[in-house]
Amino acid sequence: MNSPNERVGAETRLLDGETLAIADVVAISRGARHVAMSEAVLATMARNRAGLEALAERGVPIYGVNTGFGEMVHNWVDPKDARALQENLLRSHCAGVGETFARDEARAMMVARANSLARGYSAIRPEVVSRLLDFLNLGITPAIPQVGSLGASGDLAPLAAMAITLIGEGYVLADDGAPVPTKQLGLPPLALQYKEALSLINGTSAMTGLACLVLEDPRSVALGSEPVRIDGKVAGRVTSGGYGYTVKKSIAYAYVPASAAAGTPVEVEIFGAWVSGEIAKEPLYDPRGDKIRN
Repeated sequence: MNSPNERVGAETRLLDGETLAIADVVAISRGARHVAMSEAVLATMARNRAGLEALAERGVPIYGVNTGFGEMVHNWVDPKDARALQENLLRSHCAGVGETFARDEARAMMVARANSLARGYSAIRPEVVSRLLDFLNLGITPAIPQVGSLGASGDLAPLAAMAITLIGEGYVLADDGAPVPTKQLGLPPLALQYKEALSLINGTSAMTGLACLVLEDPRSVALGSEPVRIDGKVAGRVTSGGYGYTVKKSIAYAYVPASAAAGTPVEVEIFGAWVSGEIAKEPLYDPRGDKIRN
């Protein structure tokens, strides 16, 4: 279940919160790489977690640790209710609606969140992030609704849908992309402690992961293509400034595979109308007059 791609022999990318590149996010999200954390990162996370727990045990008021959230910040939460506080935060924020994100999109969000938490600043236990990485490496993908993010105020709803699967609730994507209850996986649920649900959802990792895919895909197409000129007639009408008119002939620039030979039949859209033609055989110049293809 949930295997996005064959990953036998895949390289492993170590997360440290500092060096992850857009191409890495794309490779991991599409199953081309495993992901892990180095011993140094794990040690930093454990050290910071110990510092947070020491403060909590002394009774120091800390937001989301021994207080409520938002307007309930002045309500004291007993340490024995720490797990319930975190789990209820996830349940209350799983309010997204609409279609679910594609598998690679959900995985990109997971990678972005794990990388942020790997810095150790949120003082989350290493085993929580490790469980998230296990999901990535095993191909277990949360079913995350597309509607519900607060944008720059936080991807609370989508990240809650992601995080709740760690405690055995919510939904994951089956092989056919349909959401199925996480409990069907039969995995032992993770017991969250101080601040951990808050750390998992309080950020913009959903939009960050999506942005990585949006940026990388056109870049990959462009690197494997070259601009060509297409001469042809427009098959239809176009509109400009509210007035319709027929275009008899146009010159267009488009991206096609670099291996495409001159004379290859192609189509390109110009102002909403389609031009049928072929790749120009004569030398090609861009609008500034520079030759870009012989």
